[in-house]
Amino acid sequence: MPLFSELNKIVTGRYPSSGFVTEATTGSKTDLVDMARYGHCAWIVSFGTATNSTFALTMYLEESANATPGSGVTHPFNYRLASGAFGSTNTEELGTLTLSTAGLTVGSGTSGANNRFYIVELQNDELTDGYPFANLAFDGTTGIKAWNMSIVTVLSEPRYGGNDPMSAIV
Repeated sequence: MPLFSELNKIVTGRYPSSGFVTEATTGSKTDLVDMARYGHCAWIVSFGTATNSTFALTMYLEESANATPGSGVTHPFNYRLASGAFGSTNTEELGTLTLSTAGLTVGSGTSGANNRFYIVELQNDELTDGYPFANLAFDGTTGIKAWNMSIVTVLSEPRYGGNDPMSAIV
């Protein structure tokens, strides 16, 4: 039986850091994913503890017609939220699949996404025709730099076979 890493392309969407969130006041984005190469993409967005209570952070999914960063338009997306904080008895319990038709506020003050994670999922047939590229984008207010986060991108259902899943990051 093939291993998970042989069936899926796993890449870092963002290394654990507070620097990514610092940039969010002007709009931070993950790398673009070429969904023409894969049938499904899941972004696992993990948040640490916020130490500043004067911020709000909004997460968006963008689709693009080309591989030019920053050329995307907001697109609806499905997500699940792990209901328990890290270390609690229900950390692994994911909430119901929920559709966000615009941006999703993932944290405000010292509540919200503290020590939790979101799974954002996208099927390539959900994208608008002619818009094969997708990425997550974040916007926030000042003060959010004290919030650590990391993102792992998992691509599955490759369109082209092979022993090593081909790159879809542009």
